[in-house]
Amino acid sequence: MNITILPLTLEIIQASAEIRNGEGLLTNDSFVVAFMRSQELTHLATANGDFDRVGGIAVYKLTDLDGPGTPTNLSI
Repeated sequence: MNITILPLTLEIIQASAEIRNGEGLLTNDSFVVAFMRSQELTHLATANGDFDRVGGIAVYKLTDLDGPGTPTNLSI
């Protein structure tokens, strides 16, 4: 697997606190957004609806698979 583990820096912690206060997210969720922004990531796959109110990211959920042309034999 090609996995990169990013360090938790003081900048990320400070950005997380600002996001938490500005977006009303819980601590772990604000860390996700802070890391995303630090890495210039804009797409997130999650079942957590709290990310819907965060500006600057596109949120994808399993329900996005519902609709015409969606395979019916998906196993999750």
